[in-house]
This record gives sequence, structure tokens and C-alpha cells, in this order.
Amino acid sequence: MSHRSQIRTLIFVLFIFSLACSSTVQERDEAPVATEGAMAGAAPLATFEVPEAPVESVLADPGVIARDHLATISQGIGPRVAGTVQEARTAEYISQVFTKYGYEVESQPFDFEDDEDGNVHSTNIMAVKQGISPQEIIVGAHYDSVRRGEGADDNASGVAVLLELAMHLQAVETPYTVRFISFGAEEYGLEGSSHYVSQLSSEEIDAIIGMINLDSVIAGDYLYIYSNVEIDDTLQVKLVDEDTPGINFIGMTLEELDMDGEDPCECSDYEPFSAVDIPFVYIEATNWEMGDQDGYTQTGPEYGSGGMLIHTKYDTLEYFDRVFPGRVDQQLSFLVAELYDLLVNNQ
Repeated sequence: MSHRSQIRTLIFVLFIFSLACSSTVQERDEAPVATEGAMAGAAPLATFEVPEAPVESVLADPGVIARDHLATISQGIGPRVAGTVQEARTAEYISQVFTKYGYEVESQPFDFEDDEDGNVHSTNIMAVKQGISPQEIIVGAHYDSVRRGEGADDNASGVAVLLELAMHLQAVETPYTVRFISFGAEEYGLEGSSHYVSQLSSEEIDAIIGMINLDSVIAGDYLYIYSNVEIDDTLQVKLVDEDTPGINFIGMTLEELDMDGEDPCECSDYEPFSAVDIPFVYIEATNWEMGDQDGYTQTGPEYGSGGMLIHTKYDTLEYFDRVFPGRVDQQLSFLVAELYDLLVNNQ
């Protein structure tokens, strides 16, 4: 194994885990249907005030700020189909947040051709937290969505965690440089992340020690983390105390996850990075024991559309709060705290 690979493996093997965040399932309720008006008449961005970055390196109330970002993107803006005004408004919002938190924002526009929609324009939005080392860890999440629902889980949730992490990390020293990337046009076939990776030089690829991909992290029964890095069983340790019920860790590579021959699909933004041999961790909330055991069924069949939440009218924050009370806040809080610890304390 090369020195570069050893460093990459060491960093990510400390982090790889699979979380089982069980939430008490409540009686099914009907989901609100997101209307076309959510596309055409979204509330103005000015309704949300971006919090100031903290001046101390104390992580207080993790997940609270992420919740605010989640509500603004999913409820304030609504569905964010690539190439639409709503996707562009979300990119503007993310840029405003990064700027308020003290970052220089880099926009990476790109175009692609779609068989039905023709030429589609989208943008990746980036901000960089300089670390002690110039080697980079990328934290990525796509901000576009499909037309159905509000895209709360898929994927305002991942962007919300990313933005709160950016806020907290601006106030502290990190051992590695952290690059935050909000990808556009993921739902069209990973267009944003594919474009980003295609523009990297070999030197830039060598400088990336790993990529953390956040996609649909609040609604499924369990939080899973997969990787293309080999797991050492001796490093699978419990990292939280007994006051955090329902949380435990089991390391899992993609090869080890074998549910009726299915793997996590190559349909999220980790894939272009993996294709150029960059280690990744992919975080999602689902339930591999339900339905066809393929990861697409996120909960019991009495919820959502036969257990599927993403890409349906049920992908709304209001629905999740009613049928899974406490789940959204628990999973946001846990992810913000654990990723903060990873990015700040792992030398």
C-alpha cells in the first residue's frame, strides 16, 4: 500500500461506522401534497436570518442551525429541479450562508444536455476552510431535488448538515483543509459532482484524502455509512455515551453490504470520486430490511409510498415531524456532532 493510501485509510478507518438511529414509529398520517405553487411562489429568502459563526470552539446544540437551513430550503424554496429558478435560488441561498459565515464563495457553473429538457444549466457552490495541512477532505451534498414533495430528505437534509458544519468549523483549527461542495443536478445523473471531478488535475486528486457524501439523512429508520475503504473490526468502538439511546456503530464496506445481491446504488455524488480512487464515506438514512431490501424502502410500508419517502409527495419536513416525531432532530444533531469531531479532532 502506498504512503498516500495508508494516510487515507488511517483517516477514514477512524470514521467509518454504521449507525442505527431507531426512532419510535408513530401511527401513520397522510402527507401534505407539495403543490406547483411551491415551485412558482416560494417564500423570499429574506425570511431566514443566517446566524453568525460562533467565536468560541464549543459545539453547542448541534443540529439546531441545520434544522433552520433544512426548513428554509425545503419549505421556503420547495422543489429544486436542476435548471429551474428554484435551483438557482437555492444556490444563491447557499452562497449567502457561506458568505455570512466568513467564507469566500466559488461558483462552478456547468451545462449538460438532457434528452427531454435539452440544455440544462446548473452550478456547484463551494467554500474552503483552510487547515493545518493543504490536503483536503471534501464534504459534499447535492441541493437539487425532484419535482414531487419538497426535497426535505433528498437532499435539503445533507445540505443543512454541511452548512452547519461550515459555520462551526470557521471558528476552529482543523488538521486538514475542508472543502464544502453543494452539487447541482445530482438527480439528472450526478452531473454536478461528475463535472467537478472532471475538472480536477492529477495533483488536485492526489491532495484529496477523502470525500464525505451526505444524501437523504433524516427520514429513514436507520442511518447507514458505507465506504470503499477496508474496515478494521478492532476500530469499531462505541463513541457516544449511554445518554444517547439507539446509537451504535458497525463498520461496513460496500462489499460487505449484501442484501439479496444489492449494493448501495451508484446514484449519489460519491461515485465520481470513487471512480478516480478517492476514498469516500456515503451517509444515508434508510432501512435495508424493508421491502425489496435494496435500500430504496426507507421505513415500514404503512408510511410514505409503501415505505418509500424520497422522490414522493411525502418528502416534506412537516410529514416527517408528524409521523416520526423527534427523528429529524435526533439524526441532524448526531451527524453534526460526529462529523464535527471527525473534522476537528482526527489528526
